Amino acid sequence: MQKVKVWAPDKAAMREFLANSGVDFACRAMAWDEGDGIATVVLASSEAIATLETRRTANLRIEVLETLPDSRSRKALVSSDNRFFRNRTVSGFGERIDR
Repeated sequence: MQKVKVWAPDKAAMREFLANSGVDFACRAMAWDEGDGIATVVLASSEAIATLETRRTANLRIEVLETLPDSRSRKALVSSDNRFFRNRTVSGFGERIDR
């Protein structure tokens, strides 16, 4: 999965370009003015990026910003402990605070 920035000259072109492309807007779509048009950030698989590349015209641009870790790597970052066991108070990254 990759984080991709997409530019288009206007909203209609952006909607048409991203329609049925298989990208994920991560909760909600948000676009902003970029001077020469509008931009948004989407999450896309390699297949979705290939689809965007084949549909892209001269007035549309895409840029891969970041490659995100796979779900197995992200899952390894999450603790399997029950941090609410016995009403223990936690703060930050699960640091115990004795009161």
